[in-house]
Amino acid sequence: LFKRRLANTYGIHRAWLAGDAVHLTSPAGIQSMNVGLREASDLAASILRILRDNESSELLQIYNDDWQAEWRFLLGLDAKLKPSAKLNPWIREHSAALLPCIPASGDDLLQLLAQVGLKRS
Repeated sequence: LFKRRLANTYGIHRAWLAGDAVHLTSPAGIQSMNVGLREASDLAASILRILRDNESSELLQIYNDDWQAEWRFLLGLDAKLKPSAKLNPWIREHSAALLPCIPASGDDLLQLLAQVGLKRS
C-alpha cells in the first residue's frame, strides 16, 4: 500500500525541488511522474526568467503555491470531488480512490472527471 506524501514547501532560497522529491502517491495513475515533469518544466522556466530576464524571485513562491495547491487537490487534502446527480453508484462509492488513478492533472484531469460525472468542488 502506498502512502501519499507532500512536502511542506517546494524550496527555500537557492534550493528548489520538483517531482517525487516533493510528493509521492500511488503509481497507478502515474500522476507523480506526469505532474513531476510539468513541475520540473515550470521550475526551469521560472529560474530562466529570474536569471535571464531579471524577473522577481517571487516567481519561485508562485511556483510553490501553485503546485502545492495542485497536489493538495490530487491527494484529496483540500478540495473534494462533487458527484453529479446521476452518478453511477459504483463511481460515487469509489470516487476518492479513483482520483489518484487518473493519469492526468490540471484541466485534463477536470475533463476526464467530467466524463464520469465528477467535478472539483
